[in-house]
Amino acid sequence: MARKVFFSFAYDDLWRVNVVRYSAVIDGVCLAGFHDASVWKIAKRQGDAAIKVLIDDALKTSIATVVLIGANTSARAYVSYEVERSIELGHALLGVRINQIKDENGRSGSAGQVPMALMKAEVPIYDYEFGRLGSWIEKAQARAKP
Repeated sequence: MARKVFFSFAYDDLWRVNVVRYSAVIDGVCLAGFHDASVWKIAKRQGDAAIKVLIDDALKTSIATVVLIGANTSARAYVSYEVERSIELGHALLGVRINQIKDENGRSGSAGQVPMALMKAEVPIYDYEFGRLGSWIEKAQARAKP
């Protein structure tokens, strides 16, 4: 059964994020939320409230939140908000380090810090492995609030 998943990430990691997103389809994961930088940029120009509405709308249609941890994820302004809202909604929640995924130039990235909100939530953090995301989400669902 397909699971709708919200991915939280920093746009400067988009190449690696896309590797995970496209492999997620193979794992039976449906993508929820926004993945188009232009949508994000429009909301950003409209301000903080517009960004939070965009995030909230995306989270409402998903059952799990996966924070894709790259070099700059922990510094991203809205990652804490996304994690906190996900907890309030009873989502399955986990983190996946993506720094070992090769970029468009064939290079691995710097290991980023795990966002504080994820550490506080005491959720599992995985290193990305092709074909494992679906099972990690299932485990996180088993731990999530009903």
